[in-house]
Amino acid sequence: MKMTNIKDLRDELLIVLEKLKNKEITVTEAVAYGSVSSKVIQSAKVELEYNQYTNQNKRIDFLETP
Repeated sequence: MKMTNIKDLRDELLIVLEKLKNKEITVTEAVAYGSVSSKVIQSAKVELEYNQYTNQNKRIDFLETP
């Protein structure tokens, strides 16, 4: 699944949670998903902060949901 926005990421994380509950993936795999997700979210946060500090209102596509 290609993640194009924050909703896609959230949906994928919920799938990972279900897989973990059903023992379809290991805790290590779930932690890896969480780590990568955190980095993606942190990247969007940096874009938001940059917009604030430069008084810009640029659209961050990843944060837009359909």
